[in-house]
Amino acid sequence: MENVKIAIDINISQAKERFFEVYANIPFGFRGGIILVLDDEPITWHSARIEIQSDTKLGQRILEQLVTLGILK
Repeated sequence: MENVKIAIDINISQAKERFFEVYANIPFGFRGGIILVLDDEPITWHSARIEIQSDTKLGQRILEQLVTLGILK
């Protein structure tokens, strides 16, 4: 199976900005909830914030997936 890159309508910096806007409105009790699974590993709002804030490759993948899934518009 070949890798397919999905074009997204917003760039990474816009996605990052949108993520933090959404994250700020997530109640504390829900930030531990799983938002997606990458490489068979669950990603919570909290772990996503850490990766995205640290500008890691995983953080970029998380942003791309959140945009693809329509969570970040």
